[in-house]
Amino acid sequence: MGIKNRNRFSAKTEKGCSKTTKKKYGKSKRMVSGKLSVNQRGFAFLRPDDGSEDVFILKRNLNGAWHKDKVMVAWQKSISGKADLGNRREGEVVSIIERANTNLLGTIYRERNNYYLAPLENKIQNTILIPVRFKNGAQIGQRVMAEIIQWPKTSGPAVAKVKEILGDLTDPGLDILEIIAKHHFDTDFSPAVLKEAEAVAKITTQEEETRLDLRGDLLVTIDGKDARDLDDAVSLSIEENGSYRLGVHIADVGHYVPIGSRLDREAYQRGTSVYFPDRVLPMLPKQLSNGVCSLNAGEDRLALSCIIFLDEDGKILKHQIAESIIHVTKRLDYPTVNAALEQDDQKAQAEYQQVLPLLRNMAKLAAILQQKRFARGAIDFHFPETKVLMDDDGQVIALEKRERHTAEVMIEEFMILANEVVASHYHRKKMPFIYRIHEQPDREKCLALNQILAPFGYQLSLRGEIIKPKSFASFLQKTVGKPEEKMVQTLALRSMQHAAYSTLPLGHFGLASKYYSHFTSPIRRYPDLAIHRVIKADLHGDKLDEDRKLVLLERLQDYAMQSSKTERIAEEAEREAVASKICEYMQAKIGEHFIGTIVSVTAYGFYVELENTAEGLVHISKLYDDDYLFIEEKLQLRGLHFGKIYQIGQKVPVILSHVDREQKLIDFILAENDKMG
Repeated sequence: MGIKNRNRFSAKTEKGCSKTTKKKYGKSKRMVSGKLSVNQRGFAFLRPDDGSEDVFILKRNLNGAWHKDKVMVAWQKSISGKADLGNRREGEVVSIIERANTNLLGTIYRERNNYYLAPLENKIQNTILIPVRFKNGAQIGQRVMAEIIQWPKTSGPAVAKVKEILGDLTDPGLDILEIIAKHHFDTDFSPAVLKEAEAVAKITTQEEETRLDLRGDLLVTIDGKDARDLDDAVSLSIEENGSYRLGVHIADVGHYVPIGSRLDREAYQRGTSVYFPDRVLPMLPKQLSNGVCSLNAGEDRLALSCIIFLDEDGKILKHQIAESIIHVTKRLDYPTVNAALEQDDQKAQAEYQQVLPLLRNMAKLAAILQQKRFARGAIDFHFPETKVLMDDDGQVIALEKRERHTAEVMIEEFMILANEVVASHYHRKKMPFIYRIHEQPDREKCLALNQILAPFGYQLSLRGEIIKPKSFASFLQKTVGKPEEKMVQTLALRSMQHAAYSTLPLGHFGLASKYYSHFTSPIRRYPDLAIHRVIKADLHGDKLDEDRKLVLLERLQDYAMQSSKTERIAEEAEREAVASKICEYMQAKIGEHFIGTIVSVTAYGFYVELENTAEGLVHISKLYDDDYLFIEEKLQLRGLHFGKIYQIGQKVPVILSHVDREQKLIDFILAENDKMG
């Protein structure tokens, strides 16, 4: 919606509500702004910007405001006579500051002679009319992206036009298209950006002469079998004194993406690549991400190398950061490396015979580094990720747990170490920089966590104001292998801050790192590309006076904010996509029997996780054999008459009873209580 329309609407709303507001709220007109959260039953709560308590708003007092709108509300203590409100604040919307739902995903339907949009967001129950001239070819039952072009004043329908037809409800991949449209991701690059990508420079003789030449080293990439953007390679040698010489070599994307170019501006806007089960939305065009910036085996490539010398105990002795030219010897993949190292697979060992001694040394060093990291307090959450397997037609054929084995740990440890070394190096040099930060958990949330977990015998040490990573890690380690492991770790994760980017070196709590950066993935993360430019400028001897440092710092602060924002959006979209594909896969299995594990218990039922990671609810109303009481302090459901107990960690036989793909929800019933028919 344009500013003109929003302002006109707001003014009318304020004028139209003035008498009501004055009558209800008196001369003081206590006002507060914030975001609306509308309940499916029509009433709403305002989440105030100033952090004060929520304001309850009856449906009739929304005055045309919708879910997630930013509004101004006049309030006083409870005025509706609702007993359950107690002394809670109650109010009325007096103006709409900003509309949140200008573009909506929904389904076209017809009622009498008019066409309407049924939004996917079930908290938006407002009537949305689509005039025939604005259908733009959309048919009844199709999923579309629509734009509101006329908002209701206080009642009546909104008016919308169809912007994009996503497809029929039965189309494969429609769910991913919906997520892409919902988050306003770009699926294509403009011709101007593609033209720049196609014109990127090749390696020149000058580059060969001025860079550290590592083409004689034994270098490998280790990635998933289906990976295409290979932006990191590793090397390892043992020095005469027994120390390790570890090389982490990262694609020199900054060489091909000049600051201020169309490619750079596009990468900044995207912030990150987005990974869905059936596709990738890359930050950079494939000419770079899969081409000249991909560290393909057998080809010379430009890189930024971080070479780290460590003693036999994993202590860093010295390091070097340099522009380099490399030649990857062999491309390896996680499954084959794991088969060669963990399973003594003869076929895998024969295939990787050339690099097998290298891999064994890498596994040894990685184990040393991991042990050191855990000893200092790095936190290791045991959440299995879901790997969605799909066929060529876009159908989900299986769900698997994505687990970490030796190969994954090797690469993870080497990348973490390089990120730490680079961050520490530039902090010591007092250069403006972007750090990856993860601040310590909120103390109040930790106190609440302790209260919940006290009956289970778990308590997080909270002595003093500083919460130490080592205390958190030790606390979580005690849950490993226990029935309540997932529940405790999930609650612990919720008490922690969200990782972000910052120009301030605030440390990384989860990794127990004092200084940490994201240096290792400039193909798919903009902060990595941004600090690569800082590094390259430093390596070229570019001296910054105080004024230039301030200018650079301001620019990096903008990059950090933008990257934190785009990362959160991408993570949300990726989670939605996996949840959608889990539901798609499980929908075909309605009526089937499974054995699952109870992972959470609430007053309204318990959640069961299957071996394939799918999770669903057994609602308390579906427990037919007794009346059940929620025992909060033990997180149990206990039968009032027969004393049967359902608790975390318990194995239960279930039947899949319902899948809601739109809301991404799964419901089970217990097999022994089967009353589906």
